[in-house]
This record gives sequence, C-alpha cells and structure tokens, in this order.
Amino acid sequence: MTSYLQRRNPTVKLAVLLVIFGSLTIVFDPFTPIVFFTLALMAAWILGGIRPTRTLRTLLPFIATVAGIFLANILFHRLNATADALFYLGPFKVTRPALTTGASLSFRMLSFAAFSIAFVRTTDPTDLILSLVHQLRLHYRLAYGTMVGIGCSRFSRASTRRSAPPIGCEECRSAKASSPCSTG
Repeated sequence: MTSYLQRRNPTVKLAVLLVIFGSLTIVFDPFTPIVFFTLALMAAWILGGIRPTRTLRTLLPFIATVAGIFLANILFHRLNATADALFYLGPFKVTRPALTTGASLSFRMLSFAAFSIAFVRTTDPTDLILSLVHQLRLHYRLAYGTMVGIGCSRFSRASTRRSAPPIGCEECRSAKASSPCSTG
C-alpha cells in the first residue's frame, strides 16, 4: 500500500519543498524552525508512512553536526562580548542572542534535513524525472541521461537495483557479459 505522499506528483512535492525551504531561510527566530521541524516529522509519519524512529535514526548524523554548530554559536557568538551573560560554560560566556541564533540555525538545518528525508523516501527517482519532463519541460536528453545514471550506477538505491534495467543501458542488455552495471 502506498502512502498519501507517494501518490502525489513529484514536481508538486518538489515545488512545495522549495517554498518551505525559502520560507525557512528568511526566518530568524528559533520557534518557527522548531514548528517546521515538528511538522516535517509529523508529515513524514502521517502522510508519508515513515515511522518517526526511522526518520530520527536517519537524522542522527545531522543531529551530531547540528549539535556542533549549536555549541559553536553559543560559545563564539559575536555579541557574547557585549550582551549580558545568562550563564558561563567554563571560561565562555553564554548570552541570549547566542542561544537564539544557535537554536534558530540548528532547527532550521534539522527542518531542511527532515523535509528532505520525507521527500526522498516518498519519491521514486524515475517518477520525479518523468514528472519534470512533463510538467517543467526538462530537456529529454538530460532526463534520459539522468535516468540511465540512476539505473546503472553502482551507488543506486537498493529498490532501483532490483527493478528492471533501463531501456537504453547497453551494459544491462548484454545478458552474459560481466558489466559494471549493478542492475544487470
């Protein structure tokens, strides 16, 4: 059974994603990215059928990176020298502007990652390319080359490797030849 997001047009999903990213980019308070991050997790779960534990497990490398960025922001913020201290971490003064900026940037990055994970897990790459050709008039040569690259890449997703080889892939057509193509 496919989820609601899997049945939607990939170009429309991409356009919505770009609007969300654009609106997150222009916001500087920490609360809006927190709301967007929560919405991304809920949308992936309810509309995309992706368990929250799976999404959070995928987000672990991002969380580690964001923790470092948050720590760097609160310790080395440019206004730490002039603003009043909330508390001290050893020799470092932590201020309200530093916490606000660190939280805003951190949750913005986590929101980008969570929405991207929901998009990638609910969108078939071939459907996305074909949708871009039909709706946005992507040139067929670029689309065909991208589809062959997705289908014949050694680094393609497991679901793509199990599917039938792309029509134009010469390596895949030769039945007995040992080819570099992972689908054949």
